[in-house]
Amino acid sequence: MLRAHDGFSLLELLVALAIVAILAGMAWPGYQQWVCQSRRGAAINQLLTLQLRQEAYKVEQGQFSTSLAALGPASDEHYDYALNTTATGYLLTAYAKTASPQRSDQGCQRLTLDVDAQRWPPACWP
Repeated sequence: MLRAHDGFSLLELLVALAIVAILAGMAWPGYQQWVCQSRRGAAINQLLTLQLRQEAYKVEQGQFSTSLAALGPASDEHYDYALNTTATGYLLTAYAKTASPQRSDQGCQRLTLDVDAQRWPPACWP
């Protein structure tokens, strides 16, 4: 024999789904921002690694490398890397790729690190 209150009514199920949808809608932007910061952190780590390799190259060769390839692999799914060398120093740059979601990382699409460890933009670095 079935009782009148066994299971959920359609209205109760819709209310529960609406609550879950609202909570997910509030959490999604925060999650996206966290993912973006995590990818930026990976790019910063890559720039710092390239800086260490550049300094080691200078110790071994007596001058800074003019080739990013000479410093080892510099690849990333979300960033392209560039090296500009002058007579007295260098500038390492990470550019967010055009097709990457990192393009939405406001103000931090381009990260730079120079020979004097000057980091730009400062707000994007930890």
